[in-house]
Amino acid sequence: MSVIRVLSYNIWFGELQMRRRMGAIGTIVRHKDPDLIAFQEVTDTSLKMLREQDWFSRYHMAKTRPRYHYFTLILSKYQIDDEERRPFENSSMGRDLFLIRVHVPLSDGRRASLTFSTSHLESLADHTYQREQQLMESMCYLATDKNVLYTGDMNIEYRVDGELSLPAPWCDAWLTVNGHMPDESGLTWNPKLNKMNKRGSALRGDRLDRMFVSLTDFNVKNAELVGTQPLDDDLFPSDHFGLCVDFDESTHGLKGKSDFTVHSIKDTRRPGLFNRPANWKKYIG
Repeated sequence: MSVIRVLSYNIWFGELQMRRRMGAIGTIVRHKDPDLIAFQEVTDTSLKMLREQDWFSRYHMAKTRPRYHYFTLILSKYQIDDEERRPFENSSMGRDLFLIRVHVPLSDGRRASLTFSTSHLESLADHTYQREQQLMESMCYLATDKNVLYTGDMNIEYRVDGELSLPAPWCDAWLTVNGHMPDESGLTWNPKLNKMNKRGSALRGDRLDRMFVSLTDFNVKNAELVGTQPLDDDLFPSDHFGLCVDFDESTHGLKGKSDFTVHSIKDTRRPGLFNRPANWKKYIG
């Protein structure tokens, strides 16, 4: 049995059949029954629609307000001990690191501290450097916490950002259990299956949405996509697919010394997180 179930989902700020789409998001929440939820691209309108649904009252809502017209939202079945929203200084899109701290009961009666955090990193190929810096800044800030889940729409585009070199002890939850799958089952942005984006996006299929973890008391057990079935024709709950990850208790601590120090993101000698492909610059405007 899973100790923790986590849902991360960019629910799209578009107004296209929003009430119906938010109803479908709610159906996913009821079915998966996650303990922690991170939504991205929430608006005041979509939040109102979500709050009207019966499942919403089962969660504590982190209430720190953003500075932008769409924002990230965190919901937790656990009592929220602390919360913080840290704007990225290099963002022109109002992006930030949003986090809460909770305690999760374990089978031996202990309560494990857990930091649950989310971001919607800078969008578009042109902002690859800003996106990388935001990711580094977030991981640096979170590195000293004992158990950390950092999830959201990371906007990582393979064509410009390439593969990630995550610092120890961070790992990608999807890759931990599924590896690099040869098919498209791990793509959270999949234009071949999801026709929601009518603007003719240049994006290819990608794992834009990620869950990075740094854990002592828990292990990644399972990871799957949600929202992959259309409501009808070309309408989906969102233009992204959601990411649902299960964690169970760890029988032995796996967390080692972090490769990040408090000064490391300012050290230009340190290798970056992105291993950009050879031809990445041709996608930059």
